[in-house]
Amino acid sequence: MKITTRLKFAVAGLVGLTTVSTAIIQAGISQMNDDARILNEAGSVRGGSQRFATLTISGRKTDEVAGNINRLLADLARDDNKEISSEAKKLQSNFVKLQAMGTEYQSNPRLLADLTSLSQDFFEEANKMAAAAEKDSQSHVSNLRLLALSTAFINILALAFIGLIIQSISKALTDSTNIVSQSSEQIAATITQQEIQLTEQADSVRTTTTTIEELGSASMQAAIRAENSANEAQKALTLSETGSEAVSRTIEGITDLSARVEAIAEKIMQLSQQTTQIASVSDLVADIANQTNMLSLNAAVEAARAGEQGKGFAVVAGEVRKLADQSKKSAEKINTLISEVQASINSTVMVTDEGTKTAARGITLAIDTAEAFAGIERSINEVFTNTQEISSSSKRQAITVQQAVAAINAINLGSQETASGVAQVKKATNDLVNTTNQLQGIV
Repeated sequence: MKITTRLKFAVAGLVGLTTVSTAIIQAGISQMNDDARILNEAGSVRGGSQRFATLTISGRKTDEVAGNINRLLADLARDDNKEISSEAKKLQSNFVKLQAMGTEYQSNPRLLADLTSLSQDFFEEANKMAAAAEKDSQSHVSNLRLLALSTAFINILALAFIGLIIQSISKALTDSTNIVSQSSEQIAATITQQEIQLTEQADSVRTTTTTIEELGSASMQAAIRAENSANEAQKALTLSETGSEAVSRTIEGITDLSARVEAIAEKIMQLSQQTTQIASVSDLVADIANQTNMLSLNAAVEAARAGEQGKGFAVVAGEVRKLADQSKKSAEKINTLISEVQASINSTVMVTDEGTKTAARGITLAIDTAEAFAGIERSINEVFTNTQEISSSSKRQAITVQQAVAAINAINLGSQETASGVAQVKKATNDLVNTTNQLQGIV
């Protein structure tokens, strides 16, 4: 199999692996989004149960909160994770009991302790479901991390294989170049001998013959050099076109990257606004907890004044104060977490902004490079055209001079020595042809 063919297969395999790994990672990201949704719903159920109990104790309507909890539990009960689904179904049954106890409490306030106990049990079960969801999410993250590391390792192996192929190509070209160099030196030496012989023959002919021979030699060298220049110009033109295409693809890639970075920046700004709203709600909860605490203290004072008749109310006031303290502590924890999240978001915004600026600078540099390649391509094209014209003119001149030299009979005296030199030239030329065939077979 040719080296270039193996190189194409290796590059195609690398592209295929990259495409597959990208698709799998995208699927993993989608799964992580589902995990985040489940964690959010589990937390909403946990917080909603406390709000349901609070509204029930205060005698306010609970229909909206109960409906939201039932909807979230129904969605969680359909989850693919059996542990989460089982916990959700268990919570559905417990919430039915909690609703029934809330209804009974409306007509019998003495059931406050039972209502509080059921609410606490429901809260603990909701914590178990949230823990199961968090465990499932961590497992998905670990799998995605392992997949990313495996993909990176495979890509490194593929790149190393491509590097070995390129090294073998370089070695083969170097060896062939050495052979071509040696053959060229032999040809040069033979041509030098022929020039000496022709000069000695020209001495036996008159001045006109000498002049024609020197003109023929100069014309032939000019033709060879012109033809070589044309070939090199053609190669440079091809490389310039390839470079222009590569720069165009680079511009497209950087432009797409810039668009993606801008989209990420927009999402991060939206997330920052949402965390600000959450902080406002948390502050409101803290204020309500403080007010509830004050009301419970006042209620406890009034209950103490009422004596025996106020003991039951004092118990209720104490429980309300505990709930207020817990709400205040939860609000403070939420504010702390929101501050950390906002700090991380600000750092991410700064990094994203730098990435956007870097992508913009990359696009500008790539455009400048593309313009430079275009200018080089135009200049090389002009050089190639002029070189072809010079080569054609030199060849016609060389043919004319050779015809004139052939008309001189004195050159026939050295025909045998010239034939010997031509044989050496032929052998060197055959070596060059064989080396060229080897290069074609490799490349």
